Amino acid sequence: MREPKSVAFAKKTKFQKDKTMDTFIEQIDASISMLSNSYEDLAYLVTSNSISYKPKNIELCEAIKDRIKFFTTISKVNFKKIESKLEDCIFISINDMELERIIDNNISNAIKYAFKDKNIEIILKKVNSFAILEFRSYGNEIKNKDKIPRRLCLRGILVFLVDNI
Repeated sequence: MREPKSVAFAKKTKFQKDKTMDTFIEQIDASISMLSNSYEDLAYLVTSNSISYKPKNIELCEAIKDRIKFFTTISKVNFKKIESKLEDCIFISINDMELERIIDNNISNAIKYAFKDKNIEIILKKVNSFAILEFRSYGNEIKNKDKIPRRLCLRGILVFLVDNI
């Protein structure tokens, strides 16, 4: 997993000075980010039964903004834009690895399955004492939601991760 990342990074560095290569460089950046994210997913999956990830008090708005920043280039090269409407000062107790996997799963799926040139919306609000986090994307409707496999190989590993968190 690390070898393809280093090759992609080397290619990016080689072309970075040539402004005509900006689109190509953004695609390399997006690929590096997706490889890195897949590596983190696999690392979490492999260690989740042996390492006890302790919950922390996390401010959701900042955590979501951080993940949106991570996915900005990925969404751009996929002709999608992430828009957010996030309330501040909403804290939850969760371990940061699990929260990151949940947020990443939703953003990744939105990028993957939304129609081209459609915005992805992330909404965080507090209703009574509950934090409501919504991910909205616009693509083909899943007809039979019961048939979504829970154990998918590599690209669908996030579905399995989130299902088990």
